[in-house]
Parts: sequence; structure tokens; C-alpha cells
Amino acid sequence: MSKIIVISDLHVGDASEADDFHTSGNDLKFLNFLNWLKNQEEVKELIIAGDFFELWQCKIEKSLQVYVEIWSVMNKLASKGKSIIFVPGNHDSLPFAKLCYETSPFSLGPILLTKQAERYRYDTGDELIIPYYQPHLAIWVEHGHRFDRYNVPREEENNVKRAIKKPIGYYISKIVGVFERIIDKNIDDILLDIWERIREDFENVKKKLSHPFYDVARKLQNHITPASEEYKGDFSEYLEGAEEIAKNIIDKEEVDRCIVVLGHTHRHKLEKLDDRVIYVNAGSWVKSVSTFCLIDLDTLSVSLKEWEGERDLTINEITI
Repeated sequence: MSKIIVISDLHVGDASEADDFHTSGNDLKFLNFLNWLKNQEEVKELIIAGDFFELWQCKIEKSLQVYVEIWSVMNKLASKGKSIIFVPGNHDSLPFAKLCYETSPFSLGPILLTKQAERYRYDTGDELIIPYYQPHLAIWVEHGHRFDRYNVPREEENNVKRAIKKPIGYYISKIVGVFERIIDKNIDDILLDIWERIREDFENVKKKLSHPFYDVARKLQNHITPASEEYKGDFSEYLEGAEEIAKNIIDKEEVDRCIVVLGHTHRHKLEKLDDRVIYVNAGSWVKSVSTFCLIDLDTLSVSLKEWEGERDLTINEITI
């Protein structure tokens, strides 16, 4: 029997008030999950689809110090022959991952940086997408932040680089992290409540006034990340991105179907886009609901599951 598990968006920090992985209690849930996984002989690979670490707010050496028990269990997983594969996300500090990838093989104890599928290299100079690709059944895993227009540095139409090199989400994350440490661990919820009141007042003013300025202001106020509960989009950009990836692989590899797994949005999802494409978002481990994706290569099925304390619950399942 052979199974692959994909998780995403743990945002492992430094166990401070700014560490949502810790303050949500999911660090203990994740430890239980790893101990359960240790005894699942049929699971051969654990893939972490980005934002494993929270390197926009915390230092990696601190994370390694405070979560020793987690790294210890991961070592036991590796000793049992299970591969732990790391696909970098935007909060994992891509420049660091890029440096490690291009200069030497990357490994962090039992955790291995995914091997890049060279035929699908995506490197703009500012970023490097290093996906996981499994030729059997054509399984593709990446973080998915390149489909988020507010969290990837872009070039202007005249090809002049923006003065701000880092994405908007980086600065939002840094500010919220500082506030969580010095004010309240739930400051992000408090700020969202304040933002809602401001936005309501702003909308009332806009109804009374008409000026090109308000068109610009309306665009600026939409700078809310897909991980936010306030995000009003339909996530169609991720569905379109997954479909584009899948069709590219189907054409190049001459396969019948493709499974594309993303993270980044913190919203779990499993959907069959058509007869050839299955899209999965593995969700996150910083909310009350912790989810993961399970791909069974024997039964040819894809499941979206919730980890509830000490057991897994199936949310949805699709036969490939």
C-alpha cells in the first residue's frame, strides 16, 4: 500500500504571542498528528506545501529551539522510511530557499527540500518556485502564492521594478506580528473589527461623493490576503492556476489526468475541475480546523481530511 499526505501553512514560529501555530493550540494537535502518522505504515511521504515556517515574523533558529519535540518525532518518521519533503512558500523566505537550492542540497534534519522539476522551472529572478512532482498519476504540489496578486513582487507595465521589493502581505504580517507581541495575541481579529467599521463608514462616504480618487481608494482597500476571513474573492485565480498547471503537464507528459495541490489561502478545498483535473487546497494549521490531503495510490482516490485531536475525519473524497 502506498499513500501520500500533503499539509500546508503551519507558520511555525517562536512560541510567542505572534506565533499563531502555538497560540491556536495546533502545535499540540500537530504533534499528535505526527505520532499517528508514525504508525501509518502505508504512508510513504509527507509533503509540506509551503509556509512551514513563519520567517516573516520569527527567526528560524528560535523555531528550531522551541519545537524540539516536533523535530524529534520527524526524525522517527524518517527512521521508519518515510520521506518528509518541503516545498517552500512565501513565508518560508524564498531568497533563503533559493540560495540553499542553488548552492547545495537542502536538508534540515529529516526534512528535504523538494527536487525541482526542471521542465517546469519558474524563476523570475525575484522568486523561485520549487514544486513537488510525482510522475506516477502526475501529482503536482506547490504553495500557490504566485497566483496571489498581493503577495508576489511584480513589475510595472513599463518593466520598471517597484521601489518596494517585498509583497504587501510581508509588511502586513510584520506589523501584525509586532502588535501581537506587545498588545494582544488576538490583535489580528481586533484589527479586522476596526477595519470593518472604518470600511462601512468609508462606503457611506463614497456613496455621497464621486471622484476618481475613490476608484483608487477602492482598489487599495482590497489589499486583504486570501488567508483573511475578510477576503471577498471567489478564489477563481487559484482554480485557473491549477487548471493551467494540470493542462501543461497533461500536454507535456502525455498523461490522462493530473492532481494539483496548493496551499496559501488557508481555505481547504477538493474539487474535480473536469474529467482530467483534480484541484486540492490542503488548508492550514493555524485555524480551529486543521486539514490535510491524502492521496491513495492504490485505491486511486484523493481525500480532504480534518485532524481532530487524535483522529482524522474525512471531509470529502474523490476517485481519480
